Amino acid sequence: MRKETKINLILLGGTIILCVILLEMTLPFFLPLHYDTVGIYATDNQLGWGLKTETELQNDLGKNEFAINEEGYRGPIKEHQEGKTNILVLADSFGFGGALNVGERFSEQMETENIDFNVINLGVGGYGTDQERLLYTKVKEKYNPEIVILLLYTENDFSDNKKKEGKPYYTITNNEFTLNNYPIQESVISETKSFKKTILKKSELYRLITTIVSNNPQVDKIAQRLNLGEGHSNYCKDLNKNVFAKEMDTKITTAIIEDLAKEVIKDKKTLIVGIIPADYQVQPKRFWKSIEAFGCNKEDFDLEKPNKILGAFLKEKEILFIDFLPEFKQTEEDTYIPAPDRHLNKEGNKILAKKITEKIRTILQ
Repeated sequence: MRKETKINLILLGGTIILCVILLEMTLPFFLPLHYDTVGIYATDNQLGWGLKTETELQNDLGKNEFAINEEGYRGPIKEHQEGKTNILVLADSFGFGGALNVGERFSEQMETENIDFNVINLGVGGYGTDQERLLYTKVKEKYNPEIVILLLYTENDFSDNKKKEGKPYYTITNNEFTLNNYPIQESVISETKSFKKTILKKSELYRLITTIVSNNPQVDKIAQRLNLGEGHSNYCKDLNKNVFAKEMDTKITTAIIEDLAKEVIKDKKTLIVGIIPADYQVQPKRFWKSIEAFGCNKEDFDLEKPNKILGAFLKEKEILFIDFLPEFKQTEEDTYIPAPDRHLNKEGNKILAKKITEKIRTILQ
């Protein structure tokens, strides 16, 4: 290879590296703030995992967004308060609210607007209804709440409640409802951080690329054909198994809710189930474009199916519930953090706070 060619290649490589560095330095000023969950989880031999105590989480600009307290949940340490309505929240990442600043979560908004509320939010990312149900038994005496809020997310809570390694799970065999893998036999929390978690997850350029892919079904289609990315293989087949498909199975989830309701009633508390919609239930345009791009049959999907099934079940069992979908559909505000995050933003949490407060006020009358 000629000396001049080598020099040109070195200059080209150096230019590319410099451009990547400059992009990584400037993109944080243009992309929405996000949070990195690497290192915030710890092993729990009863629930599989929990939040690592006394951990501070930072956003892209290095500002402390919030802290996980010494009892293993976000925010200041809480306890039962006499003279107030004590409200216990059981939830996954929608309760945890990792991309939200202090004061923006629905639980904090509820306390700000209602001085007689004491809201104890125990949301943990990745939890299924099974783990949340077990968490209630674990903490009910400590917090002694009058109201218990159980949040369900329609997109993945049904699948989260299936058999998985590293967590407790329920099964139904011959009409027998059984708790399995409790206590936990083997943890899924690893102290070893992969390249993707330590480097790619911190890269702003990587985040920009995944955001573009997540919002473009045609890019999804190309990636699927080339076997790139995660979750793109056998797209229609896999999608037909998700929560919105007609063969959706809800038996485990509804059985867990009923089991929790029985214990809450026995404890003379009040249970309220909140059904949080996925973003594409509220604004389905992206979902239908993806279906079309992959050639899936649109008739195989009913985006409101989980709400219909859960609503009918909860009415039959006389369990109080809130279906947030109609309220989200009516609002003109952006209520979700952009893809690939897709959790509720401050405005979305405002809707949760409003509807939950209305329901509680009705109960307290």
